[in-house]
Amino acid sequence: MSEPTPKTDATETAPGEPCRHLRTKSMFYDFNRENALSIGPECATARFWCVKTSRVIGPDDDAVHRDLCVRPRECFES
Repeated sequence: MSEPTPKTDATETAPGEPCRHLRTKSMFYDFNRENALSIGPECATARFWCVKTSRVIGPDDDAVHRDLCVRPRECFES
């Protein structure tokens, strides 16, 4: 008998492209010059801030995070 395949939602496994104003310190490390300033899975535990507000709170007064700063958030910019 085979194991049941867990049901997954695409939004849970692959968050959308993050807002271009989202930043974290690891974006500035020289891990891979091709992906400089990208927010990848290695940033899962990072602390984020918004360039527009320079805080951990976005322009819409909501928290800033890789999983939160995506479409359809009203302050999102691609």
